[in-house]
Amino acid sequence: MWKRSISHWIVIAISTLIVAFCAYVIYLGVITGDRKGIWIFAIFGFLFSIPLIVSIFHFIADKSPGFNRIYSKAIGGEHHRPPFVPHWFVLAGIFCIGLSLVFVIIRGMLSFLTR
Repeated sequence: MWKRSISHWIVIAISTLIVAFCAYVIYLGVITGDRKGIWIFAIFGFLFSIPLIVSIFHFIADKSPGFNRIYSKAIGGEHHRPPFVPHWFVLAGIFCIGLSLVFVIIRGMLSFLTR
């Protein structure tokens, strides 16, 4: 059976709060007629609802034999360790992009101040 650690419950709680906040802001945008700001909150709400949907699927798969067969078939029939992924490539890329963004912002600020 799939064990849930405290970090899993924290992710579910934070995702639920973010999705609820996004839904509330979308509701307020519809009420006030402001259609421009709705899309960004709809995208964020959809993005943060993905962990909730996956968690609900896991809960149902634990309780229902039918969903458990579908889940076992989807992952290949057996639980196996995930492959090793060298995360330092991703972190190096994020660092380079972040550093270049900081330089662009500083360059723009300096060019604006020297006019």
